[in-house]
Amino acid sequence: MFDYYGMPEDWPGRAQASSRPWEQRAAFVEQMVSAEIQKQLDDRFNPQLFIPYVQLHEFEALAFAKVETLVEVVSPLHKGRADHLLESFQKILKQAGAPEAINDSYETCPSRRILKLVPAYTKTAQGPIVTGRIGIETLRQRCPHFASWLSRLEQLNT
Repeated sequence: MFDYYGMPEDWPGRAQASSRPWEQRAAFVEQMVSAEIQKQLDDRFNPQLFIPYVQLHEFEALAFAKVETLVEVVSPLHKGRADHLLESFQKILKQAGAPEAINDSYETCPSRRILKLVPAYTKTAQGPIVTGRIGIETLRQRCPHFASWLSRLEQLNT
């Protein structure tokens, strides 16, 4: 798993991806990374065994797949009202249009947006709890790029 936003511009496809629509950027970089590795390894490369995943805007974007669950997990850490948190997270999601679209600057990445509202939030503690409670099916429905990667992994078992 690689973070598109934090990825150096000299990664294969990274500079060119920024001119594409947000929903195509991560997949484009994944294709270019895979092509570069294939070029370097030639006939030793097995594309079925290398399945890169580029998260467009960090792991916490997935937590916005169901903001009600995000609020359920982080509200005990928050000194304000849960309904205010819900409204704030819903507004963030609505402005972005989709969980995987939330970001595009250092200050607007999903984790910083959560931290701004809930300073006690810890990425490594609450993040996995939120996504675990949201569940894989909802993540698939709300996060198509993530769903595509999961499907590719599942095909390994067939």
